[in-house]
Amino acid sequence: DRGRGERAGREADDGAGAAIIQIGSAPALHVIADGSNIVLGAGSSGYGLHLRGSVSAFGVFDGMSATALSIEGDGLGSTATLMGGLLIDTSVIANAQAADAYGVYIGQDAIVPEILLRGNINTSVTSEAAMTGYGVFIDANADMQTLTNTGLIVVSYFGETGNAVAVTDLSGTLETITNSGTIVAQLIQTDDDLSDDIDPPPI
Repeated sequence: DRGRGERAGREADDGAGAAIIQIGSAPALHVIADGSNIVLGAGSSGYGLHLRGSVSAFGVFDGMSATALSIEGDGLGSTATLMGGLLIDTSVIANAQAADAYGVYIGQDAIVPEILLRGNINTSVTSEAAMTGYGVFIDANADMQTLTNTGLIVVSYFGETGNAVAVTDLSGTLETITNSGTIVAQLIQTDDDLSDDIDPPPI
C-alpha cells in the first residue's frame, strides 16, 4: 500500500542513540513466548518492533556463539508475533570466534510478516573450524513472507573452511526479497595452511 511504500523509501531514522550490547552467547534482544502467545502490536511506524538504536552481540570467547536479535516461540506451540513485522533503522551486529553468529534469528513459531531493513546487519565469524555466519536466519516452522532491504547486509567469515550466508530460509515461507541496497556474503582467507597451528588474525 502507499503508506508501506513511503516507509520503505524513507531514509533511516538515525537520530536515536540508544544501544543494547550483549557479551556472551545469549541474544542481545530476545522476544520469546513463554507458555502463552505473545504479540507485539504495531506502533506508529506500522511495525511491531522498530529498532531505532543499535543491537550488538559479541561471543568474545572461542566457542561462544553470538545472536544479536532473536524472535521465537517456546517450541511447544506458543507463538511470538510482531504485528506488521520488524523495522531496522540502525545497526544489528553479531561477532563470534570459533562459533556460529546470527544477526537476526527468526525461530520456530515466530510470526514476522516482513523485515524492512533501512539500516545494516553486520555478522562476522573468525574460526579455523567450520562454522557459519548468518545475516538473516529463518528457522523451520517460522512464518516470514517478505524481506525488503534498502540498507546493508554484510556477512564476513574469516577462516578457511566455514560459510557466510546472507539470508537462510528453512521455513519455506519467504516469498519475496526486494533489494535496493547491498547484500554481501564473503569468505576471507586468513591462513593457507590447514595443517599448522597458526590462529587467524583478529578482526
